[in-house]
Amino acid sequence: MINSMTGHGRAVKRKDGLDVEAEVKSVNNRFLKVNYKLPELLGCFEPHFDQLLREKIKRGTIQVLLRVSGDAFSGVGTVSEQVLAQYIASVVQANRAAGILLTMELGSVLQLPGVLVPPQATDQDLLGELAFQALQEALLQFNRMRASEGEQMGFELRNILAKVTSWCREIENRAPGVLVDYRRRLEGRVRSTLTELGHATAEVEVLREVVLFSDR
Repeated sequence: MINSMTGHGRAVKRKDGLDVEAEVKSVNNRFLKVNYKLPELLGCFEPHFDQLLREKIKRGTIQVLLRVSGDAFSGVGTVSEQVLAQYIASVVQANRAAGILLTMELGSVLQLPGVLVPPQATDQDLLGELAFQALQEALLQFNRMRASEGEQMGFELRNILAKVTSWCREIENRAPGVLVDYRRRLEGRVRSTLTELGHATAEVEVLREVVLFSDR
């Protein structure tokens, strides 16, 4: 069975105020390459996602997108006041030790490791379960689309093959007649030329020309 190298699948799973959307799409590639775009709180599940993908897909550049939403999910990260206070204390201490003034911008501080805590789901186990189910269903749709497109490509390829086969048979049937016709025309031209020049026809040379033509 022929499978297309391009495909797309999407699925959404909902339960207890959690919504997880999975989207899978691909383009052609000789090998298997998977690119993930996941919320940070789903990063721990990536090995499980990867295992599932490699069971279902053997080649192609695969884009996997997962989104989380719902009432049981806070889409806004929170600031860890404890971590932030530790950074501020370190800067104050550096100011005193160096005797120079160091300033801190809020935008830069929020990018420091551990300051901004990513949004969390109320039930992490349920989140992982919904994400896995959504990805499974998206992969099912993805492979169905690839199979459908592959079937259409196979149909077109079989039609092309049938036409080429028909043309080859037609050429095979016409080939002997082409040589006979060429020999007859060549003999006529050679005989006419030799007659004008007053020479006899060289049959062996005519046959040699016909053989050269058939080889071409």
